[in-house]
Amino acid sequence: MLKTIQLKRVNLLFITVLAVICVFLLGKAFAAQPGSASDPIVTQSYLVQNYSWQLTTLSPGESFPLTLGAEVVLRSGEAALSGRRSQGVADLTIGHNLPVGTLIPSNHLLIYPSLRGSRIKAITPTILLTKGAEQ
Repeated sequence: MLKTIQLKRVNLLFITVLAVICVFLLGKAFAAQPGSASDPIVTQSYLVQNYSWQLTTLSPGESFPLTLGAEVVLRSGEAALSGRRSQGVADLTIGHNLPVGTLIPSNHLLIYPSLRGSRIKAITPTILLTKGAEQ
């Protein structure tokens, strides 16, 4: 009989502790204010701008501005890097830096690592895939 009472007390204590933990976790989940630093709102335009590839078509002589962190893949045509003399663009496909004035190789992933105003200038009709860049 004494063991049965002790077992019931242990079970009751366990259930009480479990209930307190559940209430605490639920309180934390509902405490975050929407749009605050702990629960930021992500807009569709932010996701499209930074995480989806966009198709960009350039006519000969037209240029495309590069912004910090922009990712670009030349899919067709011929284009070159133009703009200020900067450190160039990182070609992640071959692991080298492409300086300003270089022809961009087809199907290479390029990332622009600077705030300085470089551009991709089309020599022939050009199609680019871009991500995280100004459109």
